[in-house]
Amino acid sequence: MKVQVLAVAVAPDYYTFAGDVVTAHLDGGSKEYDFGPLEPGDQVTVELMGGVAPIRKATRLEDGTLELVLVQAVGPGHWSESGWMDAGDYDPDGINVEFNPAIDWDGQPKAKTRQGWVNPLKSGSFVA
Repeated sequence: MKVQVLAVAVAPDYYTFAGDVVTAHLDGGSKEYDFGPLEPGDQVTVELMGGVAPIRKATRLEDGTLELVLVQAVGPGHWSESGWMDAGDYDPDGINVEFNPAIDWDGQPKAKTRQGWVNPLKSGSFVA
């Protein structure tokens, strides 16, 4: 499974993976999405979880690879999507989207992880 993560304002706290099943975790709850039945060439849009679109796109490629576009909540700053990565490289405790500190912005940058809001400029720091 390959995943890409988009930087958005509202997203699940984190994801976990088991085979072709993705679990989105949000505010202490969770919802499973089973992509096992997805056939090559198929694309699906998943149902909302608490008003949040946890998976923006799911596609099964002709070679059988499952590609998912996930989301990570971010605050002020200049953010962009991640590159494609193996699902095993996704870090529920880390920032999976890209932050550009070279561009000026107002406010304190932050990204939501399983551990809470994290400041990308301070390793191991959490934002209240």
